[in-house]
Formats: sequence, C-alpha cells, structure tokens
Amino acid sequence: MTLLALNKPAIRAILYYIESQPEVWDQRWFAPIGERDGMCLAGIACHLAGLDVHRLYNDGGHAAIYNRAKKLLGLTEYQASRLFYWFYGTNPSALREEIAFVTGWAVDAD
Repeated sequence: MTLLALNKPAIRAILYYIESQPEVWDQRWFAPIGERDGMCLAGIACHLAGLDVHRLYNDGGHAAIYNRAKKLLGLTEYQASRLFYWFYGTNPSALREEIAFVTGWAVDAD
C-alpha cells in the first residue's frame, strides 16, 4: 500500500482562501450554479488547482470532483470522507479544527 503525502501547501491555500472570503465556501454544493455563489471544499480544491469544476462534474459527477480533490490534497479515503462528506460546518475556524483532527496536522504548524 502506498501512502499519499499530505499536500500541506494546497490545504493551507484552500483554508486561507476560505478564511479570506467565507462566502465562497458552501459545503452543500460542489460548485456555483445560478444564484448560488459558494462551493464545497472538494470543489474549491479543484478550482484552486485550475480545474474546471463544472466540466469535472459533467464528466463524472460528484465522484469525479471528490476523487480529484482527494488526490490533489494527498488525502486518504477516510480523510477525504471526513472533510468532503461528513463535515457540514459553516465556520472557517471549525474547518481549521476539523483539518487538524482528520490529518493530525495543524495548518500553521509548519
């Protein structure tokens, strides 16, 4: 079994992106559609990596976004499930705590 290396710079960038403009984060939606502005954590990960989130969705649904974000961030299946599906917080501070809990890494530690 190959362990993935946690992509700390990408996770840090996503968290800072959300903290600087919390309105972009809405864990209920994978991407902005119509009047909705926010997108989920996996959608933001793909967006910040320069990927077209709508195209990913059209090509493979939510699973395509989930799998791509999981790979981009170097998350295990458990970590990705916790952060992308189980976490429904709306507070960036709570997200920061959840990232630390799930990954064992405090975002500003190194």
